[in-house]
Amino acid sequence: MAKRETTGWGVALVHEKRVTLMMQKIQFVILSALLIALTACGSAAARANNQGNQAFEAENYEEALEKYNEAKQENPDLAAPYYNSGNTYYRQGDTESAEVQTKQSIRTAERNAETELAQHSYYNLGNSYFQAQKWDEAIEAYKEA
Repeated sequence: MAKRETTGWGVALVHEKRVTLMMQKIQFVILSALLIALTACGSAAARANNQGNQAFEAENYEEALEKYNEAKQENPDLAAPYYNSGNTYYRQGDTESAEVQTKQSIRTAERNAETELAQHSYYNLGNSYFQAQKWDEAIEAYKEA
């Protein structure tokens, strides 16, 4: 039987591989925890947005706005609560607030590459401008839709 000699290089390589493996495990645990936290945050935002939609359907607009605001606080990068807030303000006849929320919906949807939601938002912005008799702005918003 041949006897293996362990040199300084062999020990160093084994140690380096162990450290690398340990670092990979630590990175995996950290990324997993971050993913779980982000998913939970997104779920809470989606849940609040859905509750807002239910309140909107029941014509309980104040509760709907509260839920949409809750969703925006949970996840400010979610475009739907801004879009829904804009619709709610529009339904209440508050075209100024509808414009603000709808513009934020457009910015967020475009940043997230949510093309269809951005188009719907432009259409709604056109409606808000139309109601406010801002004819030129309405035409431009409708063109973007």
